[in-house]
Amino acid sequence: MRNASTAARAGRAAPAALALVLLALPRGEAHAALASAAASVFEAVPFVCAAAVLPGRFARLAPLLACGCGGSLPGALSLPALALCWLAFGPALTLARAATALGLAVLARRTRRRTRAPAGCAQAPDPLAELAGIGCAAFAGALVEAALPALRGMWAPAALLAGLLAGGLLPCATAGVSLAAGLRPSAPAVAAGLLAGAGIVRLSLPIRPCGARRDGRPAAALLLGACLWLAFGDARGFLNPRLAWLAPAGALGSVCLLRGVSTRLRPAALLPLALLAALTFGSPPPGERAATLPLGLYPGAALDFTGRVGPGGRSVRRAAILCCRADAHVLEVPLEVPLALPAGRWVRVTGTMESTPAGLRLGRIRAAGVAPPRDPFAYL
Repeated sequence: MRNASTAARAGRAAPAALALVLLALPRGEAHAALASAAASVFEAVPFVCAAAVLPGRFARLAPLLACGCGGSLPGALSLPALALCWLAFGPALTLARAATALGLAVLARRTRRRTRAPAGCAQAPDPLAELAGIGCAAFAGALVEAALPALRGMWAPAALLAGLLAGGLLPCATAGVSLAAGLRPSAPAVAAGLLAGAGIVRLSLPIRPCGARRDGRPAAALLLGACLWLAFGDARGFLNPRLAWLAPAGALGSVCLLRGVSTRLRPAALLPLALLAALTFGSPPPGERAATLPLGLYPGAALDFTGRVGPGGRSVRRAAILCCRADAHVLEVPLEVPLALPAGRWVRVTGTMESTPAGLRLGRIRAAGVAPPRDPFAYL
């Protein structure tokens, strides 16, 4: 009885603790982390709901067609993460990450089989707890990720551990790979840690199997509202338009949960309320402390790029999304000749990539100022 009352008090104190953490964070970092966490959850909703309604191989394999969030296999095995890692770091590292993730998944499954649940404990799906775990991991990972560029020049083992921590928390493997690509020139130890941890294991909330279950339909109704808002409202900055189908699919999954879902998650309504708050505040572009050259460029390649003028007019930058806001990063095109325009001005540049002693630079530049676009993100 005493343990139960202690757990109850802890469950009631959790929302207050979370609110204090949010208030203590800088507003910009909290806003960006909330948007990243919401995007990860939105991407996972259809797959988590499908796993609860249609258990089987679909639940394990379908999420790998997106970013892997919401499946039973690690995100490092998802097709976007594999493709991005292959292009940015080559086949050897990609295959090593995939083999490690697959090996750890097999080991975890065997361990679960040997660990029997206590008698009388039903192993019913808990999709709300699964989505909450993804959101919490994405939020924490985004906060750690935001601090990583500041670790340039730090003692290599400490930087490696910091990157490993961020990668282990990020449920979206593409987010870790894209950030590692941006940090590799200036912080190779951090990049190595990210690659070693991003999407290698699957995280979930530590909820007792025999915990008391409660009606989750009110939370599912709020989740349905958030998915409908994303589907029919302004979803800029949350999902790549090519993945826009995830929003109506998530709404359909939420309807399936409304037929009768129970959960062990105490403040279950906090999950959809956080999603609604993220949609209300919008999705801000990521900070520009870690920028990367667009993939696939080579000497002689023609380029047409729209973005904001960087410091001193030496580059043009724009935030880009591969799958969702969790993998948002900044693309930077260095210029051979600086532009005589103020930093932050939106401009369209065309030219040819040229090899210089300092690396690839855009030469034969033609530049024209443009109005700020309605959507600051580019989608790859």
